[in-house]
Amino acid sequence: MSQDPRRDFSVPIPVEIQPAEGEVRHEYAVNLSPRGLCLHAKAPMTVGESVRVVFELPPEGLRVEASGKVVWSSHEGEVGAQNRFYEAGVHLEGLSDEVQERLRHYAVQPILRRR
Repeated sequence: MSQDPRRDFSVPIPVEIQPAEGEVRHEYAVNLSPRGLCLHAKAPMTVGESVRVVFELPPEGLRVEASGKVVWSSHEGEVGAQNRFYEAGVHLEGLSDEVQERLRHYAVQPILRRR
């Protein structure tokens, strides 16, 4: 089994995405870390695109609001029969140390439960 908790356990978290230019979208984060997230999105995102993200961190519902930048995108072009969504990695900026620690704690929970 992998030592990376984000590869072993994934619970989608609803995320509100506000691009610099455009309307608010509702997507899902499938991986979280103290500095970023992986999104499953209905529409492609462009590397370098600036976004604002808002989500609640389970289980206590900590509201996280941050600016971010798309640092990778796995699907360029149309979503086909094999891929039902686009993926994008967003680097989060301006998070407090406390929020980063809460995200870190959330990310390692699957490992802690296996011990």
